[in-house]
Parts: sequence; C-alpha cells; structure tokens
Amino acid sequence: MSKPIAILLGAGKGVGASVTQMLQGKGYRVASVSRSGGQTNDQNTLSLAYDLSTPTNVSAVFKKVRDAWGEPSVIVYNGAALHPTNYKKPFDVSLEHFEQDLAVNTTAVFIALKEAVTSFSKISSSATGTFVFVGNCLNEAPLADKGLLTLGTGKSAAAFLVSSAANAAAANEKDSRFYYIDQRTEQGDPMLKGVDGAAHAEFIEELIDGKANVPALATFVKDQGYKSFPRLT
Repeated sequence: MSKPIAILLGAGKGVGASVTQMLQGKGYRVASVSRSGGQTNDQNTLSLAYDLSTPTNVSAVFKKVRDAWGEPSVIVYNGAALHPTNYKKPFDVSLEHFEQDLAVNTTAVFIALKEAVTSFSKISSSATGTFVFVGNCLNEAPLADKGLLTLGTGKSAAAFLVSSAANAAAANEKDSRFYYIDQRTEQGDPMLKGVDGAAHAEFIEELIDGKANVPALATFVKDQGYKSFPRLT
C-alpha cells in the first residue's frame, strides 16, 4: 500500500517543524514548502523552495507533488506575512506591502483550497481529505493596538474561505474536512505569546484522524484540544 501524502505550505521552525515531525511519524510522505527550501529530497520527503507571495507557486507545488507521488490527502497552510503598521494610522501602509501580505495570507490560500478540493476528489474512497489553515484570533478580534492590519485582513478572509470550503463539502456530501485553527489560552484569550508548535501538531493530528468533532473555525487549548469560547468581539 502506498503511503499517504501531505503538503505543508509554510515550513520552518515552531509549528511547521512540529507538524512535519507529526506527519512523518504517522507514515506520510511530506512535501514541505518554504522560501529557502531544504536539502532533503527522497522517496518520502520533498523540501521545496517556493515563495507564497507569488500565489501561482501553490499550483506549481501541487503539480510537483502529483508528478512525484500522487494526490495529497492532507494540506496544512502555515504561511503568513505582515508589514507592521502604526495602529493610530493603519492606512499608512503602502499598497505594495498590503498586496504582498494579502498574496500570502489570502490569495495563496484560495489557490491551495482550489487545489485541495481537486486532490480530495481523486484520492481513494477509503481516505478523507483534510485541509488545515493555521490561523489566530484576528478573524474575530482586530487587536487594534498591535498594528496588524495586513495580517488581520488576510486571516479574516482566509477564515471565510475555509468556512466556504467546509460548507460546500457538506452541501455536496463530500467526506472532506476544512479547518481554520486558532490556539487560545485556557481562559480563551488570544495567544499573543507562547504559540506552541507541538500543541498545533497534536490538534492537527486529531483533526486528520477524525477524533475531534469540531466546527470549521476551531479554537483549541494546549493539552485540551478543541474548546469553544465566546467570540472575542
């Protein structure tokens, strides 16, 4: 039996490294995508150098993976971009920087979802396609004093895209899952510091395995998994 295939868009330290380790431990062939790429390319690992600020690169990643291995059943999107702004003058950010960040935070996500839907329609009927977007609280709370205009705009749009994908899968009775995940403190506050890579990997594993019956927009707590909280706004 061939090994299942996963794509991690936005590899690196922290969440990316933990998710890669988890997927490899579960026997997945893993294609990890970052701007710098890596040195490991073998029958079970692809380290690909692509910049998500050029959204069409996402389709190139999927083509490379399909040509090498076949259709992926797990997609994890961990890319993010931010040009910090003066929170008192948020619209002083240049159009160029706004568009650069939107490309990574939203447009590339749109393409990744399109490609994922195509892949999930072609994988074995015994497999379940799972798409996970690594988000944060910005789809609910602007954190106005943090200067996160471009990131928050992108995260909010990404949350809508993921919800739309989940709703479409349900309407079409497709056995595919789509999630926007958001780590919180035990009290439900935004995780401004201490974002935990291992906690993300553990929760994503639960989502892949279908152990967690959670909504598309899923908040979670380290060592507790999914936990519902009132909206922040």
